[in-house]
Amino acid sequence: MSSAATLSRASASRAKVRWLSWTLLVVYAFWILGAKALAVRVLPIAGVNLSEQAILCAFFVAHGLGYYSGREVAFFAMASAMVSNVFENLSVLTGVPFGYYYHTALAGPKLFNVPLLVTLIYIGLGYVSWMVAQVLLRRITVQSRRQMVWTAPLVAAFVFTSWDFCIDPIYGTVYRAFVYQSPGVWFGTPAGNYFGWLVTTYLFYLPFSLYVSRRQAQAPTAPSRSYWVQPVLLYLLVALGVIFANSRGPKFDVAVANGKVWNTGDIFGASTLATVFTMGFISLLALLILSQKTEAVDAVQE
Repeated sequence: MSSAATLSRASASRAKVRWLSWTLLVVYAFWILGAKALAVRVLPIAGVNLSEQAILCAFFVAHGLGYYSGREVAFFAMASAMVSNVFENLSVLTGVPFGYYYHTALAGPKLFNVPLLVTLIYIGLGYVSWMVAQVLLRRITVQSRRQMVWTAPLVAAFVFTSWDFCIDPIYGTVYRAFVYQSPGVWFGTPAGNYFGWLVTTYLFYLPFSLYVSRRQAQAPTAPSRSYWVQPVLLYLLVALGVIFANSRGPKFDVAVANGKVWNTGDIFGASTLATVFTMGFISLLALLILSQKTEAVDAVQE
């Protein structure tokens, strides 16, 4: 078979998975806007959270294959799973880099000391955060993979850590999916946890960034703007999901290990504000970049 025919078949395959990622985006929107609330009534919380992350991981595979090769998608999954599990287990045992904590049964089944749910978060939402960072940096052409190889992982790490910053007080202090033995300033979450997230996520984004920068791009052309809109919209939906859940959260007093007591209404309110001014702003900025007539954006093939 000729190389031209091979590229044509590859382009057709990528077009199909891009439509699949649109479908999964719609599925996630329905999940956030109502299906999740129904699922809570019939499934344990661990099952609900696993279902949500399964959708995000399915989006990762479908969307990733619309731009990256199968090997590159597999490399991302492997790097994120391995690095995150090493550091999560290390922190449970030594307190480095996130602080001393442990996961409760609420987080679901574990691999060693880390719930499967956590690994899926690093893969699925980790990928979405990576792609949002590519938009923020205008690295949305095949040729741009060789640019900002070392700095793009840092931006992606901040995009991903913004989500963790918004939800940790909810799942750590209110719902006790994990418990810090030495609670910190952010409604029970130690400040060092977020620097640990930056380090951990940077260290799995960096190998992927180096890997794809050294491989010959498999896509004959860059995908359209609509392709890059998808992860931005999904990131925004995740933010809206946090805000929506916070608006329905129960109100009661909760204490952490050092005896500090908060009302959950204050925690939900603070989380909502944090979400609007971090994830909300990131989403807005990425959408504005995609809407502008700039050289980097215009280079994308429509």
